[in-house]
Amino acid sequence: MDLAAWREGGWFLVRRDGKELRFRPGGGLRDPLGGRWELRGQPGALDLRLEGDRILYGDYPDALERLRGCLESPRTGDVVLSAAPGYSFGEVSGASHVASDHGSLHAADSEVFALAAGIRAPRRITEVAPAVVQHFAGAEAAVGHGL
Repeated sequence: MDLAAWREGGWFLVRRDGKELRFRPGGGLRDPLGGRWELRGQPGALDLRLEGDRILYGDYPDALERLRGCLESPRTGDVVLSAAPGYSFGEVSGASHVASDHGSLHAADSEVFALAAGIRAPRRITEVAPAVVQHFAGAEAAVGHGL
């Protein structure tokens, strides 16, 4: 196991390698994707660097938003565990993946490329469907107006 995360009061907590970080949305620190966060504790727990009011991600891309989203999901339990690089928690079916699977917050299991033509390239998986719908809704409107 690489790290564990859970909610406590109005905070999200993560522990890794003896370090603990508490975070919640809405503070004065800004991440590369536009999120605003309040942090308390050790940013190294998520391999974060702080430069002024900016948060820079290291080995865990978009970790704050991804953990927040996971821990707020009604399908998630009270504690989220992330597998260490090179390990997997396995599959209920007994099968395993050779490459990336859903067991890790680490960049090795998180980053994929997105190839987009004619639309803004999504930066998060949650942006893919809205970008495609917006693109085709705009194309449909143009066709409807004889363009």
